[in-house]
Amino acid sequence: MLAIPLYWLLVRGKMSDYPAYKYFQNLPQQISRSDNGFVEDFKTVFSNFGSIYYPSSSRVCLLKDGSNTYNAIFKSIGSANRYICIEYYILRSDCLGMQLKDLLVYKAKEGVKVYILYDAVGSFFLSKKFIKELTLSGVRISPFMPFGSLKRFISFNNRNHRKLVIVDGVVAYTGGLNLGQEYTYSDFGDRHYWRDTHLALFGESVRKLEGVFQSDWQFATGEDLSFRPCKKLLAAKHNHDVNDKTLHQDVMIIPSGPYHSSNIGILLFLNIIHGARKRIWISTPYFVPDEILQKGLELAVLKGVEVKILMPEHSKKKIVHWVSLSFGEQLQNLGVQVYLYSKGFIHQKVILVDEDMVLIGTCNFDNRAIHLNCELMLSVIGKEFNRMTEDMLDEDFAHASPLKGENNYYIRKFKRFRENGARLLSPLL
Repeated sequence: MLAIPLYWLLVRGKMSDYPAYKYFQNLPQQISRSDNGFVEDFKTVFSNFGSIYYPSSSRVCLLKDGSNTYNAIFKSIGSANRYICIEYYILRSDCLGMQLKDLLVYKAKEGVKVYILYDAVGSFFLSKKFIKELTLSGVRISPFMPFGSLKRFISFNNRNHRKLVIVDGVVAYTGGLNLGQEYTYSDFGDRHYWRDTHLALFGESVRKLEGVFQSDWQFATGEDLSFRPCKKLLAAKHNHDVNDKTLHQDVMIIPSGPYHSSNIGILLFLNIIHGARKRIWISTPYFVPDEILQKGLELAVLKGVEVKILMPEHSKKKIVHWVSLSFGEQLQNLGVQVYLYSKGFIHQKVILVDEDMVLIGTCNFDNRAIHLNCELMLSVIGKEFNRMTEDMLDEDFAHASPLKGENNYYIRKFKRFRENGARLLSPLL
């Protein structure tokens, strides 16, 4: 009895090959919608999870690509007077990592308290010498769920995927960039180009991001941290290049993870998909939605919402990429616009919603990020920042082409067999 459905899944192709699905290829044209208070509903929903989720007025700066981001981060660290908090999924002891280590050793000798948290799986190749040199200088460094621990044994499939740097309670950085040399490849041609997006923040949201770091540090080490930022430092601007490019906007800090009583990741994506009235632009390196999110995107298109998805044309993670292409083609047949970025690898996690909201952070549009990882997304509410992000994404789409099907019959069947076979692993990707 399973032979026929399995044949359809692996050989004949995706669900879009069924005759009933062809009906949805001719979808209604986009229609004009009025604002229905989506932003206020969004604030209400996530404010139920505690004060850390409450919107706060902050200054926000959009940082594109590795070189600009690391220059700003290193400059902020160099200006630190009291404490530095660093949290990365991937922390490498390569050329860039050594620059960071030397700077942190110098700041620690100045009396600045330094705390580093890294994921044990993502930073598996971090050298012991690197850790030892930091420890000997007085830097506090700890893995998140180290190998051999009871927590890792119980939750082997979980990761801390957050990227966060906080300096003196004044400025914070978060987004898609880990700490490694490959993330700086923005000037080496299309083949090695790495496209990513980060945020610099000043104001109330920085203290809330400190709360995220304190919670993760307590989980990893059992130690409670308490920071008391100097009021003079908070009142003054650190001498950062980004200050002239910041916008005053409402910001919501949205941490998510498997240890929360509610699945905030799925609630976040469902909220924006069902709440959008004009457009949803999604830029993600890995696109593996579960059935709920697939149906949500399909429903958005049927309502007349413009849904655009941008993902890389090529990826080193072949299986995840094949699954992403499979889901992309299926949703494209239902009216979603799917584009493949050809200028290198696009790693940013950015979602543009209507004309007044942007989501930027660490969460990919896949099952692992939503259900298994500790993630951190920021909702920036404001038309001016929305327009700035739209301009950035327009430039990214200019380097992308619509997803196209394979013309050759045998190659098409082979790709469908490969992609749909890989989709059997989608719950873990």
